[in-house]
Amino acid sequence: MIEFVRTHWVVGFVCIVTCPPMLLGFLPTFVLRVGLLFYPKDHPRRAEFIAELATIPWRERPKWVAGMLPHCLFEGPSARLRQRRALKVEKEARQSLSLALEQGGSVLAIIVTKDFMDMQRREENTVQKLRRWLRRDDR
Repeated sequence: MIEFVRTHWVVGFVCIVTCPPMLLGFLPTFVLRVGLLFYPKDHPRRAEFIAELATIPWRERPKWVAGMLPHCLFEGPSARLRQRRALKVEKEARQSLSLALEQGGSVLAIIVTKDFMDMQRREENTVQKLRRWLRRDDR
């Protein structure tokens, strides 16, 4: 064992010199960026977490990153799903508007926003709930 240490002292020296900077510098940044991939590309949390990491002292970074990973894992996919749904609604609105314009009638171009579409869905859900409720009362 002593012979191994004498002949391979360079490996030990390299480990002692490179491990602390890796654990405190590179790895927290790398792990946080991998976690942030769960968020959509233009989500504000991505820039927020990276900016916050720069303000955290070096020794506290691994602990802080470990605390932020659950946020990335649980909030990121739901933000992606919300963005996909919004894009799908927007695409449907564009298609219906272009179809109306293709039919040649005089169409007043209305910009359909996500809020309008959400409001319309909520109204439809409310109407469906009221119909179910009225059917139950008729019985």
